[in-house]
Amino acid sequence: MPQPLRIALLVFAGLGILGLIAYTFVRAFKKSDDPVRLGFRWIVTLLIVGALFWFSKDAVNTQAGAFMVPIACVVLAVILTPLWAPSIGRTLASPLTSMFDGGGEQLDPAPLYSTAEALRKRGKCRESVYAIQEQLRKFPNDFAGQILLAEIQAENLNDLQAAELTVHRLCEQKGHAPASIVFALNSLADWQMKYAQDIEAAKAALEKIIELMPGTEFERVAANRIAHLATTEQAVHSREAATVKMKPGVEYLGLLKDQSHLMPKEKAFKDEAAELVAHLDAHPLDHEARERLAIIYARNYGRLDLATAEFEQLIALPNESPKHVTRWLNHLADVQVEVTGSTELAEQTLRRIIDLFPNQSHADLAEMRLASIGLELKRYEKTRIVKSSSGEDA
Repeated sequence: MPQPLRIALLVFAGLGILGLIAYTFVRAFKKSDDPVRLGFRWIVTLLIVGALFWFSKDAVNTQAGAFMVPIACVVLAVILTPLWAPSIGRTLASPLTSMFDGGGEQLDPAPLYSTAEALRKRGKCRESVYAIQEQLRKFPNDFAGQILLAEIQAENLNDLQAAELTVHRLCEQKGHAPASIVFALNSLADWQMKYAQDIEAAKAALEKIIELMPGTEFERVAANRIAHLATTEQAVHSREAATVKMKPGVEYLGLLKDQSHLMPKEKAFKDEAAELVAHLDAHPLDHEARERLAIIYARNYGRLDLATAEFEQLIALPNESPKHVTRWLNHLADVQVEVTGSTELAEQTLRRIIDLFPNQSHADLAEMRLASIGLELKRYEKTRIVKSSSGEDA
């Protein structure tokens, strides 16, 4: 090997060794609980080892050195043992102790709200807010801290404006999961209805979900909730003490031959259908209303085509859960058996479940229902006999 190449290899090897030693020292100082003490031990060790090396270099070739060097090594070991024995012991025992205390693994910094929660429980809500804000200055995008802050502002300080501002700031931040954003806005809607009876503000919070989550299940759930919000007057009256007006009783009730006129009158299905149609014009994503309208079309009007159209609108909703789609298909099969007195259409509907959700529990349940669907005809047999007989009398 040429001399220059050999020198270059030796230089690179030396630099590598020096780099490894430097890395070892730096890592040891970073992991040490007491870097000053560690540095002192290294200095003492290097001085003693250097002195021993200098002494043994000249004495090793003499007869006296053959006895003095081993004695010097023993003395060196005695001196260094108190310095390094604890560190060596911890290193050897670390595989066992790390199973209980986590070892030297560095944990990611995380906000702590235990102080804030303790202050809140003691009724010191302002101080609790300050403690949360101190943590949020270090972790400004922490979801748990922001929602806890909004909760204290709304529930304990009765400051809905501050809570609303906190929630809207949270929604504008990047990186939060959609479910977290929806939870925050739903919580804001709850606070608006519970503490201020402000239905319009609650509706605005739910409409924010529709704006941020278009085409998702969150949008449909929010739309359904908007459709069932009470009016402001109803929310105010719900917090007032209920008053029950008693009607005078019927005299000589036991002597009446017919008491049917005393029974509470049920809402006529025509009126209910008209109300549902008007409601769906305003809130087309209200699943419950559309499902109820389909049932009325089938059972009260005998219009299977209209009922099928309503169910198909529900089934065709994008990104709908298999659980809901399966339920609507099963309801459609129910009315198909009830109206037609046949299982042919219902069998086709149940096979749609199997095709849509193969290898799922929904498909297994549909197959079980297909095997026994003939027995379902007996459920509606009596109803059809009564209807046909009443038609002949007419």
